[in-house]
Amino acid sequence: MSDSVHERWLRGIAFNPAAPSDVLVRLLDPAAGNAGPLMCEGRGLPDPVVDAALRHPSGVIRRALARNRYVDPARLAPLASDPSGIVRAWLASGPRHHPQRVRPLPDDILVTLLMAQDGGEDGRLTAKEIIGELDSSRQIPLSFFRSIAGHEHPGLRTVATWRWQSLTPAQRAALLDDPDPGVREAAQDRNWALDPERVEARLPSFGSRNGFVFGTCALSPALVEQCFADGTVLPMARNPHTPAYALARLARHPDAEVRAAVAARPDVGPVLVAELRSDPVEYVRTCARLHPFPRTWTEYRAIDQVMGHGPDCTCPTGEPFTESNADPALGPSPDWFASCAVSEEAVLRRVAASWLGLSAELAETLARDDDEEVRIRLACHHPLAPSHLLLDVFVTRPAHRPALLELPAFPRTGRAHLIDHPDPEVRALAAADPALPDPPVADPDASVRQAAATNPSLSPEALGPLLAAPPYRRGRRVQPGTARSAHARTPRPLPERHRHRADGRPTPRDDPHAAITGMAKARTGPRVPVSVDRHPAWLLSGMMIAMDTEILVDIWQRLHADPGKSWVLFEHGTCVVLTAPDGDLAEQATEILKKFGPARAGSSAGDFGVINLEDVEGWAVTGHHNDVLAYVGPDEPQDQSEIAVGLFGRSKRHRDGTELHVVHVEDKRASANLG
Repeated sequence: MSDSVHERWLRGIAFNPAAPSDVLVRLLDPAAGNAGPLMCEGRGLPDPVVDAALRHPSGVIRRALARNRYVDPARLAPLASDPSGIVRAWLASGPRHHPQRVRPLPDDILVTLLMAQDGGEDGRLTAKEIIGELDSSRQIPLSFFRSIAGHEHPGLRTVATWRWQSLTPAQRAALLDDPDPGVREAAQDRNWALDPERVEARLPSFGSRNGFVFGTCALSPALVEQCFADGTVLPMARNPHTPAYALARLARHPDAEVRAAVAARPDVGPVLVAELRSDPVEYVRTCARLHPFPRTWTEYRAIDQVMGHGPDCTCPTGEPFTESNADPALGPSPDWFASCAVSEEAVLRRVAASWLGLSAELAETLARDDDEEVRIRLACHHPLAPSHLLLDVFVTRPAHRPALLELPAFPRTGRAHLIDHPDPEVRALAAADPALPDPPVADPDASVRQAAATNPSLSPEALGPLLAAPPYRRGRRVQPGTARSAHARTPRPLPERHRHRADGRPTPRDDPHAAITGMAKARTGPRVPVSVDRHPAWLLSGMMIAMDTEILVDIWQRLHADPGKSWVLFEHGTCVVLTAPDGDLAEQATEILKKFGPARAGSSAGDFGVINLEDVEGWAVTGHHNDVLAYVGPDEPQDQSEIAVGLFGRSKRHRDGTELHVVHVEDKRASANLG
């Protein structure tokens, strides 16, 4: 087996959702290549794997975990004080591929990163550089700044000033009068944006960023006139600090976008609203019709995040709108969103559909809304959006597919009807549906074949070639091919530690298989007993590479010493030797294997022994019946340790013992009678 195929198989196992924790922990070893780092960053992990990764000696593993967006961020707290500054920086910067809605980090992690006195023992970064990564990551919610404005530690009160305009007036006043001189200085420095004279004085230093000043800061009369003179009026039309006299002029501006921005504001008086409701441009009239809904600036921002963005909008969204104990609230009230949900205005229903706190009853109503954007926003944002809606948006709106696939409610079945869809991405989705009877492993599109390789309904005959398939190129990117995908749904056994027999009885040291030539005794000592109750169905039912029947027949014919011995071969390589053949040999062997083939928890049915073969390459794996053996080829197990080989052979015996598919009968009764 080539290293490339071996590595793809390991990566497939790393992403198999049914793989046991102890197997995943072993993939953290550097010998597993990049399977460990990819797994730590790219999938949800069981708690034992998270624990192992957190204390792993390799910084590569820890920093990959730091970017995991599937693990509860609270579990990542130890990484905030990791010895490596690189690990801290990766945690501070957030997931590599930013989702639309970034999860905020827990307060304790934020405090640890913000209060660090150094950049780690490796000396590659400073604490300030790590904080810079955190500040730009969108992982600090506005609620955090408000919560620390009165913190006992002056350093955290200083941090609260970073989002000066998000603080309440009372909090700003308290920080301006803070007993700590450093906090007072920081507060006074940040307060410049609310002082028109200081804004005017600092304007030249902003250069090309003047639009930021005109859109967010308090403006003096001179700056208002400068905006009109320069034509930079749109930022001023959105600025909460724009004086009323300027708004009256902006409401009659020739640019419809400027008039619409004024119409959407919550502080526009009834006279201007009435005038804008009769504007010649429909978009302006729509903004004006929304009054009195945007009664506050938080409600205005909720509407602004939706209005005019279109059905394919994938703009990042920040902190979910929630009520806050601080005054004013960080977001509109639930009652306001409920009112939006039943509004006649489609824009307001889209706003409601974007709020994840909407009631189940209203969400169900919006899922049937006549407006497509309402349904799209509900599918992309609300946790109770029905699965059929998620699937419909996936098919019709490609822009939202990456985000939809990561939603817990996205349907994992019921997609088979899409298998003939002209879009390869849609066919790939259908190809992985477990209900699909015949996954399209021969589809002309490589991504569809890759998806089909993950389908648990795939037969062993179809799976074999996929396990060795090379990567393929899509555009500029090299995709992993079907080998990784096949193992992501059917991982192969990995070595396990020696385990004692479940019933505690000693394991016989004698070899009862004297009738078979070419076999050496099992490696010095007893057979290796492994209790099946420690190995779940993932291991026992793992799909193996189907071996050619003719090869298996030839191997067993060479292994049997007695030319008069009858035996029966089953599909996955298990051989039943018939010491007293009688009647229909296939039926006789089937009855034996039905009883002694399956591995059962809490009994000797989970035991196995490994025998080296001399005349052929590979091993024979014995069980709790002397005449039932499974052949394991030299290229089948990834690890060729005794335990790995034994587990592999036992799982083949288990599968033959449950499927009971006879592929060859060697009837030697005539030869025996002649003898």
